[in-house]
Amino acid sequence: MISLKDGIRSLVRIDFQGNVHKQFRGTDADKRCANEVRVLRALEERGCIYVPQLLESFPKKNCIVTTNCGRTAEQTISKKKADSLFAELEEKYGIRHDDPEPRNITYDDRLGRFCIIDFELAEILSRPAEAVRTKTKLTRLHWASASKQGRRHLTNQDSYSSFIINSQGHINSADHGEVIMPARFASFAVSDGVGGSNGGEFASRLVLNIFKYLVENKTTLPLSEENYIALLKETHAALNDKAAENQNASNLSATFVGMIFQGDKILWANVGDSRLYRMRNGELTQLSNDHNFAFRQWKRGEMREIQYRMHPRKHILFDSMGGTHDTISPEHGSDTWQAGDRYLLCSDGIIDGLADRKLASILQGEDIQIKEEAHTEMCESLLDQATANAGDDDTTLIVIDTP
Repeated sequence: MISLKDGIRSLVRIDFQGNVHKQFRGTDADKRCANEVRVLRALEERGCIYVPQLLESFPKKNCIVTTNCGRTAEQTISKKKADSLFAELEEKYGIRHDDPEPRNITYDDRLGRFCIIDFELAEILSRPAEAVRTKTKLTRLHWASASKQGRRHLTNQDSYSSFIINSQGHINSADHGEVIMPARFASFAVSDGVGGSNGGEFASRLVLNIFKYLVENKTTLPLSEENYIALLKETHAALNDKAAENQNASNLSATFVGMIFQGDKILWANVGDSRLYRMRNGELTQLSNDHNFAFRQWKRGEMREIQYRMHPRKHILFDSMGGTHDTISPEHGSDTWQAGDRYLLCSDGIIDGLADRKLASILQGEDIQIKEEAHTEMCESLLDQATANAGDDDTTLIVIDTP
């Protein structure tokens, strides 16, 4: 971790995900820690987005972990502007800061605004009626990822990617985690190397690595739906370029299904037969469509789901990333996510082992005892049941909760 402050009253560090770790020291360290936890929870409950969001607290260690509100703005903000921010904090959200000075103001590039930090001695006032009327939708986004090699494969040709961009613009990856929305950008994707192609075991990893590189280096956030598709097309072209450089990997090809959360919106896109599902109010919806002709026949009502699942040409795709063809036509969409939504991105290994009805049952929690880490438990249950029922193919998934 990188140390930001090492003083008598606190040690402040940033971890590899960009989150802030604050260790309280000195007089009344335990009381100051407990008070900052209470204040940050009150601010979150009252819908204030321009303050740190509490991720974890460790009372025995007098330590808290929060989101990062960006760089210090002490030298750039005027005293008049700072005073107005502290006045708004008190009038609109009922929190009186003990040290209303520019040194406690930062600038968050992701939010595009000034923020307020350091609440260890702040005071919680009565809840203003204004906070009830104007509360901003604010929730924690949780995710868990897993992958398992198929019994008939020598290598796992599936890959997955989960990364966030924090307030300082850095990209960080994790197999599982949480992030406060709407104040962050979060990207999730699954890719399956298309069987039978030379170098297929590398294709899925290359697709996700290229896509991540382009997001990090060639885009300005927030992304539009059109820009998201442009990124995928550039990824497709780069994959073909890689294939052309190596005759032993001349036909690199893979599927892609991905989604991006930014603010209260999601963008999603699909190429191939990896899938995106949404569970909302007890109803499971497949947002993506498989890019093969048998899928179209099923959706037109020309065959039943069981017939599609056993169709001999189900895995013959008319669109995929790479594969030396000139262009792709990604299916894509956008939506406003709701608190309580659950999303599933998966390769066809999940579909081979679980019919839609069974998927819905697990995602609703009917087959498992829900604990606090519901997304992790469901991820494990889906992987275990799919591979127990099928398991010849590689199986990969990401479960995302907006509780």
